[in-house]
This record gives sequence, structure tokens and C-alpha cells, in this order.
Amino acid sequence: MLSTITGQSHTVVRVPAQGTPYVPFGWTVRVLLLVEDGGGEAYPFWPLYDCMAAKWAYSDAWQANLARSVGLFWDFLIARRRVDPEEFETVVSYRRVLRSFASALINGTIEDGHDPLGLYWLPQPVLIANRVAEAIDGFGSWLVREMDHAHLVPRRWCGHDSLSSLSATKRLNLSIKSYLNEQAMSPRIALLPNVEGRRGQEAAISFPAHAVEKVLWDGFRRRGASTGGWDGFHVDAMMIFLLQVFAGVREHEPHHLWVTDVVEDPFRPGHAHALLYHPALGYASLDGLNGEQLRTNRREYLRVMFNLSPRTHGAGSYRVGWKRSATNGKDYYAVLLWTDPLASMLFLELFRYYITRRNKVMERRVGLNLKPHPFLFVSEQEARNLVDGYKSIGAPASIESYEGMLRRAVRRVGLPYGKKFGTTSHGARHLYAHTIRKLGMGRKTLQTALRQRHPGSSDRYGIPSASDVSDDLNRTLSERRSMLPEGLRLERTYEFMVARHPEYEGGIL
Repeated sequence: MLSTITGQSHTVVRVPAQGTPYVPFGWTVRVLLLVEDGGGEAYPFWPLYDCMAAKWAYSDAWQANLARSVGLFWDFLIARRRVDPEEFETVVSYRRVLRSFASALINGTIEDGHDPLGLYWLPQPVLIANRVAEAIDGFGSWLVREMDHAHLVPRRWCGHDSLSSLSATKRLNLSIKSYLNEQAMSPRIALLPNVEGRRGQEAAISFPAHAVEKVLWDGFRRRGASTGGWDGFHVDAMMIFLLQVFAGVREHEPHHLWVTDVVEDPFRPGHAHALLYHPALGYASLDGLNGEQLRTNRREYLRVMFNLSPRTHGAGSYRVGWKRSATNGKDYYAVLLWTDPLASMLFLELFRYYITRRNKVMERRVGLNLKPHPFLFVSEQEARNLVDGYKSIGAPASIESYEGMLRRAVRRVGLPYGKKFGTTSHGARHLYAHTIRKLGMGRKTLQTALRQRHPGSSDRYGIPSASDVSDDLNRTLSERRSMLPEGLRLERTYEFMVARHPEYEGGIL
């Protein structure tokens, strides 16, 4: 919704951080560039840079919201100063500036088709406006705490020095968010959420279970493929889809996997055993001078061996986020837990084929004098930009690439694509949680399988819909024999595995 507000006097760029000693190698930062009234050259707002550098472990989404919020506040100040240059002369007027900013966010700046400020902002939901206010308040608090000032309004604009500092708002017990709350009570605001009661948890929309095998076997088939082998499939997309539906990974997590993170389960031959390591702190080892293996982490391994940073600190298509998944011990890893052994077996079959295909792609990459890397999923696009190895053949695959293949696969089997239909990658994770609940597993099992840090975090996953509850209440005893939806029984996969490995028949399930 915030996209309906445009920036007039600011822009945000993301660049690699250099010369900042306390941030990790490869870390990138969003720099806010400000332009004063009347145009001219843009200059970086360095206090914001310092704040982000001090909080380098925070997510890219946090960076984006903070830079955007402070940039919008700057735009508003420029516009107000253009209309009324004397408004910043007194404390009372400065209060009015804050209150007006809150009003502009919630109500918009357009009245009767005209906007005296020239901003043309559309109204924002209260929750979005609060997010902007919280970001600015947090930044101001950090400046006061760390630098003993919070200069968001240039001092030369103000008749009194204290008015250039957010510390003035602290002394007057003011905050932008408090003004948002005032504006939220205004009679001009309609359809505000009911704050007297709490909403019940809403059932998340899961990927349609009946379509899982259709998407897997028909949706991911390469167009025009005549071969009956794996060459006729987008095997990498099939693997990620299996990981999402049957191992519950988030869409970004497969893109942190290394080739060495998947092996055949030593206790269950024919089954895949996959570990998900923290992208920076996860265990790795380097060869020592005496031939011994030196314990290290993935951030250091990538730096020493490939001159790369973890993907969480990268830029462009190389950058991939990381949600704080629960990991085990000092090695910082989690075991991916499969809801169906057939999915695990098919994944291993696909993995063995894909490694051979990946090796050929990486040979082509090295032949173009581009960097190798240990990431499992790679781009098969020919080199388009030899200067930037992140956009060339063999580069670590991007989330956007998988999303595109999933979208085409879903539509190819006749389903609409979108979050409201459950057919996005996150709908697949919800289906995983829903399956665990359907199998009768408890809350702690669901928490462990989803790799959630706190039991309450998994409560919103797998919540039954009204139709699910109705089905459960009306199910006869004979219907209770099969708890899984038809599409999750993997009948076609079973037929394939038995045809490929007759020795498995009768001993898989």
C-alpha cells in the first residue's frame, strides 16, 4: 500500500558497505539520498547509514522500511517548508508539523483533486502509517541514545536550535506515533479496525492438495520436451517444490543449501537426508596446513574459498533473506523432516540427476572465468553480463526464478496463481503444516517440523478451515482410514518409484 506514495526529494540505493570496520564482509546497505528544495545534488544522510551499520544483522526489509520512512518524512518537511517557511520557528509549530505528517499519512494530501503540498499522497491504512511512525521514532531514539542528538530538521531551518532535534519531542513527551493515534480517532477516518476485541486466528490458505502431483509431474515438464528422462523436466523446481510441500521449507531456505547439505540417509537407504544450515553461522571446515580439518563457519568459508559473502549480505539477485529458524547447537543446523517417505526418495533421485547437470553448468561457468561457489541450485541461463557473475550461467539461483517456474507450472495445470488461492510458495509451506495436523501430530511436533523458535509461532500454521472442521465432524468411521487428501497420497510417484526400483514395492509405506 505504501507504494501509492512517491518520493519527490529523496531516493534510496543499495550499495556494498566499504570502510566500515564493524560490519561483516559483503554486507550491503540502503543509503538514503536527500535533495533540498529547489533541486540540486543529492547527498547521503549519513546518520541513517550509521544506524543501519550499527544494526547490520537486521533484515533487508527492516532497512527498506526505515530508509523509506525517513525519506517520506523528509519529503513532507520539504513540502511544508515550501508552503510555510516560518512554520519551524516555534515549538508549537513544530508540534503542528508532526501532527500534520501523521494526518498526511492516514488521510492523504489530496483534497478536492488538489494538493497544495504537491505530494499527492493517497491515504494509508493505520497499520502502515504506524509502521512508518515506529521506524522514525526508533531511529530518533537511537540517535539520541548513541549520538546525543537527532537532527532530522536542518538547524538552519529553525529559529531555535532545539527544534532541529527529535530530543525536543522527547522533552515535550511527543512522538509521531502519538499523533497517529490522535488522527486515528478523527471522525474523518472511516472503517478503522475494532480495537475493543481481538480477532481470532484466520485459517491460512494452503496449496491445493489435489493439485500437488499435477504440478509436480505436469506443471514442471519442459515445454516441447520429447524425452522420457529427467532432461524433460525443470528438476531444480521440482526439488524445491518437494522441499516446500513435504519438508516445509520457506521459499528462501533452499537457496541457502550447499551441494554437501544433501546426502543419502545412512539409516534409510534410498531416502534423502537434508540439513539446513544457518547461512552465516552454520558449520563448515577448512583444510589446515598439516592436512587437518579446521572448524569454521560458512561466512568465513565463503570468504576464504570463494571471496563471497553469505547470501544474506549480498546484493541484487544474489541476496536472499533468512528468517530466524530454530537451529541445533553450535553447528547451527536443522534436519528437514519429511511428511512422506516417497517424497524423500523422489528427492534423492532428482538430486542425483541434478548434480550431474549442475556439474556441466559449473564447468561452463568456470570456462568463462567466473567464480565457482558451493550453492546447490544454480541458474542455467547463458552469461549475459560477464562483469557481474551473479547474473551469468551457474550463478546461485534466485528466488524470482523459482517463483516464475512455480507460477507457470500452476497455470499450466489450470489453476489460478496467487496468495488468495494458496498457490504461491508460501501456500506450500502451509500445506506442509496442515498435513502434520491432519496426521494428528501435536503442537511441539509442528513447532519442530516448522523450525519455529517458540511454540506459539507455529499456531497460525495448519489452522483448519471451516470446511475442514465440517468434514471432520461428519466423517464416518470408514472414511477415517485415510487421513490424507487424495493429492497427497503420491500415487503417481509410487508407481514411478516401483517401476524404477521394484525392490521397494510393499516396503515403502
